[in-house]
Amino acid sequence: RSTGAIGETERPKNVPLTHYLLYKYNADWNKLVDETRQGDNAEEIEKAEAMLAEVTAAFKESEARAADARNALNAAVSAENSAKAREDEAVARENEAVSRENEAVASENAAVARENEAKASEAEAKTREASAKQSHAESQEKEAVAKKDA
Repeated sequence: RSTGAIGETERPKNVPLTHYLLYKYNADWNKLVDETRQGDNAEEIEKAEAMLAEVTAAFKESEARAADARNALNAAVSAENSAKAREDEAVARENEAVSRENEAVASENAAVARENEAKASEAEAKTREASAKQSHAESQEKEAVAKKDA
């Protein structure tokens, strides 16, 4: 309480060990903090700072590589989507061509059917013409016979 870490009206359930030790030995917390920063561990601090700099540099390099990988992934996804769009367009054109081909085949079949009907009609007309010529010839013979007899 005297150090100001715990309020006058607070009744904490858990008290940090450093707070307890500062209270028990009536020590100044500034001295406690400064003692850990200074002393014979200057080499260790320099070593730790160097290691921290190495880790920071490695982290920045890792971040750069991750950014490059993200950019490459985005480019690959974009290329894949573009290829899929081109494929879909090609499939649509192919389906349209197949549809036109089917229409052309149907049109050809209809033309063949009309041609066959025309040939059958022509054959029927020739048959009727031949029949008509024969009837005409027979009637002329009968007329000639009738004229002779008359």
